[in-house]
Amino acid sequence: MLLMLQHPLVYTLGRGSNTAHVKFNMDDSKVEIHRTERGGEVTCHAPGQVVLYPIIDLRRYNKDLHWYLYQLEEVIIQSLRTFGIEGCRDGEHTGVWVGNAKIAAVGINVTRWWTMHGLALNVENDLTHFNHIIPCGIENRHVCSVSCLRPDIKTSEVQSELLTNFEHLFHCSLLSAET
Repeated sequence: MLLMLQHPLVYTLGRGSNTAHVKFNMDDSKVEIHRTERGGEVTCHAPGQVVLYPIIDLRRYNKDLHWYLYQLEEVIIQSLRTFGIEGCRDGEHTGVWVGNAKIAAVGINVTRWWTMHGLALNVENDLTHFNHIIPCGIENRHVCSVSCLRPDIKTSEVQSELLTNFEHLFHCSLLSAET
């Protein structure tokens, strides 16, 4: 199963995240904040950011979390390449980068080889919300979006490429169940 969605504005913190990476008073916030069971630090989700939550049994693929993270990053990299954007991995941090800017975050949880959470790709979202946190706990680096690099690309086009590349890399056929 693969859930693809866009969240309303929300900040999420991974299970071991450091609240020092939040630059505002969490007790007096007008924006929702949730601690989750995924790995990673604080991030921001908002409309215009495409989120994929694969719920798959890794025993059917590869019981290797590094392989799984690599595959999720590769879905993003191949999708960006379609639009002439060269995304890459950073040897120190998960996610996908364009130059020195993070364009996509990856945060997962796996229980008994079943996956939860996934990836978030900045497409047409308002990046100013990231100014209120230290995204993914990484200082001195910033975030970017598809629309910053290619303003002519729409979210629906990116969604389509993400699904196509997910099917290709995970050797599956997805069926639509729009609500």
